[in-house]
Amino acid sequence: MIENMELRKPLDFDSFVTLIEFTAIKKKAKLWKVICLTTDFEEFIELEKKLSLYGFELNKFGKILEIKTSTKKEDKEENKEQFTGYILKYNNLFLFFSNENKEDINSYFIKNFVGKAKNIYYMWIPKKIIEKLIEEFEEEYENFLVTEFFSERDLLDNTGAHFRESIERKFKYTGIDGLEVLKELQYYYGVRPYIVDFKIIDECSFRINNDGFFTYNTGKLRFLIDIIEKIYKKVITIINLTRSSHYEEIPKKDLNVKTLDIQPVRIKFKTFELTTDNFDDFAEILRINGFEFFDTSIEAGSIRLNSDIIDVNKKAIFNISSGGRELIITPGLRTTFDTIFRYLETINEYVDSESEYELFKNPHLIYETS
Repeated sequence: MIENMELRKPLDFDSFVTLIEFTAIKKKAKLWKVICLTTDFEEFIELEKKLSLYGFELNKFGKILEIKTSTKKEDKEENKEQFTGYILKYNNLFLFFSNENKEDINSYFIKNFVGKAKNIYYMWIPKKIIEKLIEEFEEEYENFLVTEFFSERDLLDNTGAHFRESIERKFKYTGIDGLEVLKELQYYYGVRPYIVDFKIIDECSFRINNDGFFTYNTGKLRFLIDIIEKIYKKVITIINLTRSSHYEEIPKKDLNVKTLDIQPVRIKFKTFELTTDNFDDFAEILRINGFEFFDTSIEAGSIRLNSDIIDVNKKAIFNISSGGRELIITPGLRTTFDTIFRYLETINEYVDSESEYELFKNPHLIYETS
């Protein structure tokens, strides 16, 4: 956290960034993490209300919102562990900053707030966007290094590989030739990066994790924020797609009917096909990530799947249907964009990293009211 005495005067974005850069050069200072929040909130006050609802103590320092939460330690009221973070709005982004441990950020902020609250989620970054970013860095910066990375190949992902395509794999590599080694592992073993440490000499050293965490190491923090904004512009297409998906009841005046305006999303698989043979693995992946099947119908052969899905974390219900090579997501009454975004993340991360998404055109449905 930043000492309160340094936050007594109001801070704007530039002074806050300068303060973090100053703390980063101190010896043994904790590394700052940045998370970009995707929301339906247009005004900062809407986010503040949601944070208060989830038990955070809020303090304003100019344009910087400090959030705190405390928990009892060993049932002793006077001995508490405290979590602190800071949120600001930069252009169209809501940015969360904290130099707490990643485990604490996950526990206090991600799981207990972002993972549960409606209309908010972190900016998940597809692996193919990380790959594209690496290509762009290689072209733009002469002094660009990948110094460490984590890459993987999942059970259901059929990305091309030259050796033993059916094997799940995970690699961690550290070395200044990380860029070259990553390319070799991608070519021979079909793995894709999900955590990458970048060093752009004379600019910034930082880590990108596809679960939405950016870790600032040294250099110009503004450079990293520009990268976050650049990634947001790549992810915004998916975000807007999930925002366009909806379930809405529209009353018809003078008629005893309502129109259900439902806009599903279609996932087109590229490397995966759902079958009766892999359905159990598919269902288990969803369950591990907080999605439970119920009222499921499966026809064998050329698979025909229809099932309602509960988003356990966000308390929402939606329907999925599939003929094997594609999957239709039909939102329910309380399904907000973050549930759909979270589902696409699960499919992309654990099933088909090349999957594509589009709105599925569907006529209005009409039913008589009682």
